[in-house]
Amino acid sequence: MRVFPIGGHRIHIVCGLVVLLGCLAGCGGSVGVDEGGWRNGGGVPPGLSKNPTPSPGPGPVIQPSTTRFGYVANASDNTLSIFALNAATGQLSPRGHVTTGTSPQAIALDPAGKFVFVVNNLSDDLSTYTINPSTGGLTALSGSPFATGSGPVSVAVDRSGAFAYVANADSNNVSAYAIHPTTGVLTEISGSPFAAGTNPQSVAVSGTIQ
Repeated sequence: MRVFPIGGHRIHIVCGLVVLLGCLAGCGGSVGVDEGGWRNGGGVPPGLSKNPTPSPGPGPVIQPSTTRFGYVANASDNTLSIFALNAATGQLSPRGHVTTGTSPQAIALDPAGKFVFVVNNLSDDLSTYTINPSTGGLTALSGSPFATGSGPVSVAVDRSGAFAYVANADSNNVSAYAIHPTTGVLTEISGSPFAAGTNPQSVAVSGTIQ
């Protein structure tokens, strides 16, 4: 594990399972959801991944804690599926989908449940959406998708909702962005991308802005 101090946070880069305390966790092709936070990870379609250890099939499922909707990244058809979640039974009801970049790998939400961030491994960018609080529907933000490094595989949002971080496996670095609190539009911060180790697979953030 490597730990990088960036923007008042500690950024943890590991190859394997990552836990983001109090916010989200992730990597690999399966996840869980709960009321207090989120889990995220990524699935990679066979024969498409630029990384040495792909995971096939649909990618992460993620649920914002303040709403009752679920989202699934589908790496093979470049879409993000939308579901309504039955709070009593846990059952999912399809609510359509939106288009992402090429081979979406991982999902993160801001703590307020207003925005969705999806990293696209083969198009080297980050798709961003606003969430309709009534329907769970997604609308692409102005300027989306936003450029990342090469081979992005993981995304995390700090608990204040002020910053987003993307681990880039092929360029061996971390892209960092400021999140506009109203629009969700991303602006790459000074010094980004930041050097990491070789083939970083996941990123997590601890703490909040002081």
